[in-house]
Amino acid sequence: ACLLLAGGWLGWPKTQELSSGIGEQRLLILSDNTRLHLDANSRVRMRMGWIRREIELIEGHSAFVVAKDWRPFLVQADGLQIKDIGTTFDVMLQPSGTRVSVAEGRVQVWKDARTGAGRLLADLSAGDVVDIARDGKGVRLSQHDAGTMLDWLEGKIEFHDERLEDVVARFNRLHPIPILIADERAAGLRVSGRLHHGDLSDLLEFLTREDGMRSRFAHADGRRDLRTPTPH
Repeated sequence: ACLLLAGGWLGWPKTQELSSGIGEQRLLILSDNTRLHLDANSRVRMRMGWIRREIELIEGHSAFVVAKDWRPFLVQADGLQIKDIGTTFDVMLQPSGTRVSVAEGRVQVWKDARTGAGRLLADLSAGDVVDIARDGKGVRLSQHDAGTMLDWLEGKIEFHDERLEDVVARFNRLHPIPILIADERAAGLRVSGRLHHGDLSDLLEFLTREDGMRSRFAHADGRRDLRTPTPH
């Protein structure tokens, strides 16, 4: 009875899911005034409790402008835990792993934090980006312009020395007809550029010009595929 009374007074954590369709971006203002920007074709699960605020990125990409609060703000993504320390940051699930970018403030990225034997993988501040392989072993740190990290909210996609499969996955969240990478050699190519996500032809033109690849309509439904004629 005491437990029930305590639960009724404190309030059990409420779980809420939010998702977006292909080409759809959404903004949610949480109960603590945190702003959650959900990219296209993405899904999150939220638990706003009395002890902590927790978001699980199930698929896709989301940015967080975290409101100050005594409760910690945690994001779970593919076995990682991102601990916020009053900041603006971005989390993206990609074919090759998870990317965390910090536009303002500071975050820590942990592996297996829920088991009690967590391992700190990265301690990031503004301008820092970390790419973590799916097995948690490959950790790649880089620095970008913090002022451009949320440009995707304005329809721009910027990529710096990123794997082609990850860049294509970002565009595919925005368009109903996906680009397929038909050649495994092409998937791992690293590319850099800044494009508008509204037109796939911009991406195809950029890739075929810069990396010697060719594209073609491979299916009756209009899906494109990318191939590279020689090993890179």
